[in-house]
Amino acid sequence: MRKDPLRRSRRLKRNRFFGRLVFVSGGIFVFGALIVGFFHIPYFSIADISTEGVRTLPEENIQHAIRAHLQEKTWGILPHKNFFVFLLTVPRLEQTLMQEFPKIESLTIKKRPPHAVAISFAERSIWATLCKASSCFYLDKGGFVFGKSSRISGSLFFAIEDMRDTNYDVGAYIIAPEKLQSIQTLLERIETVSGASFETLTLSGSDDLIAKYEAVTKDGWSIIFDSKTDTGIAIQNFISAYDGLLKQDLAGLEYIDLRLENKIFYKYRD
Repeated sequence: MRKDPLRRSRRLKRNRFFGRLVFVSGGIFVFGALIVGFFHIPYFSIADISTEGVRTLPEENIQHAIRAHLQEKTWGILPHKNFFVFLLTVPRLEQTLMQEFPKIESLTIKKRPPHAVAISFAERSIWATLCKASSCFYLDKGGFVFGKSSRISGSLFFAIEDMRDTNYDVGAYIIAPEKLQSIQTLLERIETVSGASFETLTLSGSDDLIAKYEAVTKDGWSIIFDSKTDTGIAIQNFISAYDGLLKQDLAGLEYIDLRLENKIFYKYRD
């Protein structure tokens, strides 16, 4: 009985297809094994980690966090301790360190192939202390809360008292950085013009509506403004009032209200 040539042709094609599939699959497996094996070569394993610029940060804890990162594996097979895999995971390590240690302002990772990595840190500097009820924190000049503080009396740091109905903790901004920069510009310009020095700032009201700010100088007089105050106009209004009258008896001033653009209110002590 003669065999069906069409059926035989189909069987041959099927066998060739499965043969090619096995060949390709085997090639992919071998190639993958070679790649994975390459990333496990001891010669490319990171063995030396050094840190630079650490002043007050807990260096031992930082080293522990870095070592923990190196023990991890991407997709469960590519070890972070391999120098080339490490390069791909640098952004993740940066994010981890800055989340765990909010006092880190920035960091730079320097690669020294094939075994060494050096990490340089820049720490945040204290610009002010912030107290809200019984909780106090350290702030940098951008308004970022990077550590807890005890309530400090005296004028060691610029002091902010927050009376607003807001909640935050370490790792947050107390106010939008651009708004804080406007406040700083206003205070610094008034200090330059008047020779005064501000030591406290009280925040009240609500940033969702209109927040009220009052900054008090070491001499006891204060300026009042709010979250809607135009910094440039407020500076010009203060200069006009100062040159016209205030500088003659600045020590007797109680406050000057800069919240209105076209009118200035001020009061002297009784």
